[in-house]
Amino acid sequence: MNANKPYLKHLTSATEGLAKDFHKACAAPASHVGILLVGFETPRFPISASDIDRMKHNAGYGQHAWSEHTDSWPDGMTHGSKVSVWFWWHALGSNAAAGEQPHP
Repeated sequence: MNANKPYLKHLTSATEGLAKDFHKACAAPASHVGILLVGFETPRFPISASDIDRMKHNAGYGQHAWSEHTDSWPDGMTHGSKVSVWFWWHALGSNAAAGEQPHP
């Protein structure tokens, strides 16, 4: 198995990666936005908490009231490998001021 060489760029870059999607989502003409990250991890190639923190920093995550849910489970194919997911959602405009959140 090979590492995804542009992994950090795709995850953390404020101009090309997932972090950029947070900026785009906040400008969407919508009442609520959500971002889903699905990661496939192996013991040799984990997605670290520090990489997620770096992505959040580059995304300006703390400037908005994002809610977050994460989960992971074994991938069922390779010993020690897993699927990890992160879901972030945020109310925009007047919905954000009212603290409204989307229905599950």
